[in-house]
Amino acid sequence: MMKECKTPAKVNLHLHIIGKSPDGYHNLQSLIAFTGLSDTITLTPSPKRKITLSGPFSYQISKLKQEDNLIEKSLRLLEQETKAPYNFDISLHKNIPTGGGLGGGSGNAAILLKSLNTDKNILTKITSQLGSDITAFLEAPAPVIMEETGNRINSASPIFPDLPILLVNNGEQCPTPSVYAAMEESDWKPAINFPDKFDTIEKLTTFLKIHTENSMSRAAIKTVPILQKTLNTIENQDQCLLSRLSGSGATCFGIFPTSAQAEHAATIIKKTHPEWWVMSDTLTGKKTL
Repeated sequence: MMKECKTPAKVNLHLHIIGKSPDGYHNLQSLIAFTGLSDTITLTPSPKRKITLSGPFSYQISKLKQEDNLIEKSLRLLEQETKAPYNFDISLHKNIPTGGGLGGGSGNAAILLKSLNTDKNILTKITSQLGSDITAFLEAPAPVIMEETGNRINSASPIFPDLPILLVNNGEQCPTPSVYAAMEESDWKPAINFPDKFDTIEKLTTFLKIHTENSMSRAAIKTVPILQKTLNTIENQDQCLLSRLSGSGATCFGIFPTSAQAEHAATIIKKTHPEWWVMSDTLTGKKTL
């Protein structure tokens, strides 16, 4: 029987690099929320596993060997844990820019695993081996706070409304290792405590502007200077409440009071920067405790 899963992108509403652990990994705190934008994975039972790519951003991973694809890696680990085969013809339709700070590949792996196995202990064990933000996608679409190296999830994220957003990617690659290499200790920021609830979008964005930031922004802009122009372009749009980098980049986002205002900003930026990838979307808020 064919199975289909939608795998969202994530947006880092804040990202504080707290310091380094003894093994050299960076510890962090990040409130993340998930987009309506998604990739689509279709599974059809098959004697042998095969991954086929399509979609506007498939070219970005088309040169990857199958064994290097996170989907393949995740299924191999699942087979090791369960001692059972998971052979499918896998169709991956890529709508999410790769390497853009949106965690598209991480979401592909996590949501696929979750669709095939419901044992939380097994899923967490596998995702923690695959990458720093993959475990967070097991909680999608509910927002979560990532901690430690990103592998620990604090699900007690604040309640807030759905967020109309604008996503912009200028097409430049912003490799995470390069951004980390450009960071200085002065970029590190402490973890913060969030209120239990934000009644309005404006209250959330005001809190984020006053108390939080993306610790990787300075290093990312140093690595890819056009990011500053991207952020300024978003910030200068009418009614933009907050503009920020997601993850280590290169995708930037803006939060707006309404979806119509986000859509209007997207229309303007598409006209002035037709070479950029631009879309309006909604981040799913957390409605209840």
